[in-house]
Amino acid sequence: MRYAGPRMILKHPIMAIDHLIAKRKYPPEKAMEKIASGKVKVSN
Repeated sequence: MRYAGPRMILKHPIMAIDHLIAKRKYPPEKAMEKIASGKVKVSN
């Protein structure tokens, strides 16, 4: 993304913003596995 990211923002700004929102919406699977196994405490 180092090369394509800045170019995508200029050529397709709506798609780039949508990508960032989708990326923040769902956490990575490895983080979810750590939470499920109890290795990481999550505060509400």
